This record gives sequence, C-alpha cells and structure tokens, in this order.
Amino acid sequence: KEETAPRRVFWPKQIWGKYTDKLENFTFGKNQEQAVACLNHMVTDALRHLPYSIEYLSNISDEQNFLFCAIPQVMAAHTLALCYANPDVFKGKIRKNLGECRNTHPVKIRKGLSAKLMLETTDMQATLSILEDAIDSLADKISPTDPSARETIEKVQLCRDLIVQGRRSSSPSSKVASTWRQETSKATSYVAEQCTVPLLVLLFGITAAVDVPQALGSAWWQSEAVPAKLGPVHVWLTSLALAFYSLTLLLLTRGAALSWCKALSAAQVAMTAAEVVFSPVVGLSVVVQALPKLLLAAMLPSCAKQRHSRQLFAKQQAAMGNRRVLRPRPIKADKSY
Repeated sequence: KEETAPRRVFWPKQIWGKYTDKLENFTFGKNQEQAVACLNHMVTDALRHLPYSIEYLSNISDEQNFLFCAIPQVMAAHTLALCYANPDVFKGKIRKNLGECRNTHPVKIRKGLSAKLMLETTDMQATLSILEDAIDSLADKISPTDPSARETIEKVQLCRDLIVQGRRSSSPSSKVASTWRQETSKATSYVAEQCTVPLLVLLFGITAAVDVPQALGSAWWQSEAVPAKLGPVHVWLTSLALAFYSLTLLLLTRGAALSWCKALSAAQVAMTAAEVVFSPVVGLSVVVQALPKLLLAAMLPSCAKQRHSRQLFAKQQAAMGNRRVLRPRPIKADKSY
C-alpha cells in the first residue's frame, strides 16, 4: 500500500478526513460514493488556484516564457476536469510480488489531447478558450447530490467570469490602448527630463532679471510698476521664488529630489497662485506668466524620478567597475612524467 503509507500521502487530511477515518478505505474501489465525493471536494478546492493562474499568465509578455507557463496550466485544468466525478481514480490492482495496491491504468489525459493542447496554446486568447473548455467539461459532470456541488458551481462561475474579463483585457484593442499609454508615459517622462532643468533655469533668470528690479523699485521699460501696498509682498514672493528655484535645481542635479518632488510641486503651485493674486498686471499677461510655472510643477515629479534612476544606475555601474576582477591563473603543464 505504497500510496497510502505514512509520510507518502499527499492528499490533504483536512478534506479526506471529512469522508473517512483512513485513506485506505478508498482503495480497490471500496466506498465508491464517499471516495468520489472526497475527490470532487479536492477538485473543487483546486479550482481556487485558477484565477491566480490567469492573472499570472496575463502579466507574461515574453512568448517563450508564456508558453512554458501556460501549457502545464491548461493540461492541469483538463486533468482536473477528467478526474472530477471519476471513480476510476480509485481502481487499482494487486501487484502480486509486492502486495501493493497500484493503479495500472492511471487517470490522465490522452496523448492526442496533450498534443492538441500544446499546439493550440499559442497566446492568452487561445489559453483562455482552452481553460473555458475544461471548465465547461467539469461543469457538465456536477451532480446536484454531491456534497460540494454548490461550492463547485460557485467556483466554476467565478472562473468563467474571470475568463471573460481576461478576454477583454487581452483583446487587441486593449493591447493597443495599453501600448499607447506606455509609449505616452515614456514620451512624457523623456520630455519632462529634458525640459525641466532648462525651464527651471529660464524661470530663475527671468525672476532675477525682471522681478528683482521691480522689487527694488527700478522696473524695466514698459513693465508694470509694483504698487506701494504690494511692495513687501512682491519682495517676499521674489525672494521665495529665487530660493525655491535654487534649491530645486540643486536637488535635481544631484538626483536627490525624488523624496521631495510632491512637496516641491505643491510649493510651486502655491507660489504661482500667490503671484497671480498679488500680481500688478491683469488679464492675459497673468496667464502667460503662470503657465510656465504650472508646467514646471507638473513636470517636477517625473523629472525627479528619471534623474534619481539615472543617478542610482550610475552608482551601481561605478560600484561594479571598482570591484576587483578575478582572473583565472594559468595552468602550468605537469612535466613530471
């Protein structure tokens, strides 16, 4: 009784213990009704892994890796469907020499079906169709009198719903949309990384060349003079802007702005709002002055993330370059012979 010997039983006692005291009671086709009920309970319990398998397969982008993972999953699903409500799982014969109960014809899917599954499992859509066939085959064998029939029906319906959702998420239109979002995100990150620092330098220069003279009372030609009552506020905002641009530029160049990016963006938005409220000009000029600053606030998080990644990568490359390279010593020929 090799398969029912202690330390060789792989069936969970939490399930078969509900139907019998000893697993040996299911051998040789004994207690077939209880044995099949126990088997159906185990297959139902195994169905809880199918949603995780679908989710995992949907995240694999490489074709070879996908096939490596998907083919065993579809074979396992069809094996579960074949074993469900199948009393042949418990039928065995005595091997005269060893006195063991061994199933000489184990329940497993046919070789032709295995080959068909391997050939038809080409992508996520085909995999979902094969899994749906296995679920439908299992659902056709559910008996209302089975103790776990209600739970089995719920698991089957859950698997069907997830297969439908998986088809929608892996459809060509959703893939195109996902690819478009990824490319847009990459392009946005690239533009933010390339334009944030120049825009920051430009705003710093404009603030130093235009706002500082206004704060000192010597406005440029054709520029609006700051009212006397707004003079202290304008001086304070100009000083704060110069300090902000200097600090942000320093953090970005050192790649240390990642943890401060949200705070810096919020500060830039707050300063821009204050400048709009206390600005001596009105109308379109205020919008023209505020747009570059709001654009800077929007690009700061992406730029900080990109520069932090580049700094981290450069440090890793430098650390790898400083490692001592171990070279094999030349093997000396043995001339003793």
